[in-house]
Amino acid sequence: MHLDAPGRPLHLTVTHRLLDLAVQAVTTGSRSADFDLRLPDLRPLAASYRQDIRGTMSLTGKVAEQGSATTLDVRGTGNLTGSSIAAKLLGADARLHVAGSMTQATVDVDTLDLSGRALSVSASGSADRSGPGASTPLVQSVHAYWRVSLPKLALIWPSLGGSLETTGTADGPLQSLTAEVDAKSTIAVRGAPPGTIEATLQARGLPSAPRAALQANGRFDGAPLRLAASLERGAGKTFHIAIPHVTWKSLAVKVDMRGGRSL
Repeated sequence: MHLDAPGRPLHLTVTHRLLDLAVQAVTTGSRSADFDLRLPDLRPLAASYRQDIRGTMSLTGKVAEQGSATTLDVRGTGNLTGSSIAAKLLGADARLHVAGSMTQATVDVDTLDLSGRALSVSASGSADRSGPGASTPLVQSVHAYWRVSLPKLALIWPSLGGSLETTGTADGPLQSLTAEVDAKSTIAVRGAPPGTIEATLQARGLPSAPRAALQANGRFDGAPLRLAASLERGAGKTFHIAIPHVTWKSLAVKVDMRGGRSL
């Protein structure tokens, strides 16, 4: 640290068998910090979480004050191998980009992108925060969008072939969220012809008074599939579950039941 230099710059270097970190920061005025983090061997870190992930990862980024906001921009790359699902999905060309900002009133995620061998995730959103000293939860409401693509389902479930694409939104106060999810999957089971299933889930009042409806249509394992279902929480913590129809091959089911939390 140079105490007499403009901005009082700080230079920090950390070298360890698990990581190499370099930080350059401005500690007065409009404060900021640039960092470069290298993880030369992920195996010991992954093992502490009982995961088999080997390889390397690099992260570079900047945190800065801009007026009343604090901004963050982080980019990363990885070269992963191993038997854990994360290693299989991300592989040798994993990429990450996160960018956003935070004030006393809001948290904004402008970009969250993660991609690799068999996974693509993108999301954005914002959250309204409680004021300083408030007795209510830190986050009051959220507004979020996401998209997830899994082009090789066999990496997760070896008995399945095909892909999965989903998009979704979540919006509203934390005690009464509205969420919508659309999914489309092409699936082949045990050598059967691939079939495509499309599904939509709509939910309201999450999590305190949930009401949800699910619709699915398509073909699975060589036969048409149709599903309609709904769930609603009523008074006294009771639930109403209705399945007007499920049809697939020789299966035909209708359900309408009510009960308590032990359902």
